[in-house]
Amino acid sequence: MTTHGQKVKIIKILFEIPLILFGSFIAFWFFHQYIVATTITYGQSMTPSLRSGDLHILNKWIYYFRNPKPGEIVVVKIPGDEDLKVKRVIGVENDEITIKNSVLYRNKRRLFEPYLMPKTKTSVGITKNKSFKIKEKHYFVLGDNREMSYDSRFFGSVHKNWIIGKIIN
Repeated sequence: MTTHGQKVKIIKILFEIPLILFGSFIAFWFFHQYIVATTITYGQSMTPSLRSGDLHILNKWIYYFRNPKPGEIVVVKIPGDEDLKVKRVIGVENDEITIKNSVLYRNKRRLFEPYLMPKTKTSVGITKNKSFKIKEKHYFVLGDNREMSYDSRFFGSVHKNWIIGKIIN
């Protein structure tokens, strides 16, 4: 036989369990939506830095507190495109990016890119030379495997709001 106190305790536990589960779900959803998530790289555009099928941690909160920096690998969502893109930030707002004879320059200085395969050339299609002036709150992003990458050379600079987060290796 149970006492009144035991019945109250059982009812309290039965009420608290769903509440704890619901709270945990909301906390997990918030954490995954706004702070940290996982992502898988598909395709060859970031080879050799990232390989297709690799699992990465995506830091989603970092750009609420600061702007992306050159060299960081980011996940980008281009409006009108279903696919997320993983690219490296090359230029930031107010930079001038120039591709001249397959060599990359940022603000008239040749860019040192140790993450590229030796003898990688950065082309811009038929034209050998092209310049891009990066607008405020925009970023110029490229894949490390330039021959296999659809990036800012083709779709232009990306707005900060299109950058979902930074890949953490």
